[in-house]
Amino acid sequence: MICGAPCPLLILLAAVAMFAAGCGGARNLQATAPGWVTSLPVDPDSYLGIASAPKASYPGRAMEVAKERALGDLARTISVKVASTTSLNTLQQDDLIRSSFREQSQSSSDADLEGYELVGTFESETECWAYYRLSRARWAQIVAARKAAATEVALGFYDSAREAVSQGDPMTAIHR
Repeated sequence: MICGAPCPLLILLAAVAMFAAGCGGARNLQATAPGWVTSLPVDPDSYLGIASAPKASYPGRAMEVAKERALGDLARTISVKVASTTSLNTLQQDDLIRSSFREQSQSSSDADLEGYELVGTFESETECWAYYRLSRARWAQIVAARKAAATEVALGFYDSAREAVSQGDPMTAIHR
């Protein structure tokens, strides 16, 4: 042995130092989490979508799932359709009365999103996070442009139908 007795002690100290640095790194990771991970931001000028996905449940694609969920959250903020069905059935047979109650509800989002921006992503030891934002003013412009395009198409069909009527072709007019 060239270095004598102190070598195993130095190796042990080096191992302890590396272990301590590794543990400190995990604490630094939590300390570097952006504020939107721990506290939902408030922005009256924008629609927001924030979501996470556990790495254990989605190995190798947790960030992709978090982004999909965040976009879904953003879409639900803009447009939500809720449907509910309730039924009450009562059956009386002799002195026995039986009744059953059933309720179903569904919600879905119908927004075809565009114009959003990815504000940030964050990855911890166990989860991935994604944060999207869409300006309310930008969304209003997008919706107005969509309505204008749909109106233009509808007016084109209307004009075409009127032309067919003037030419004595009622079937074409009906189809338009």
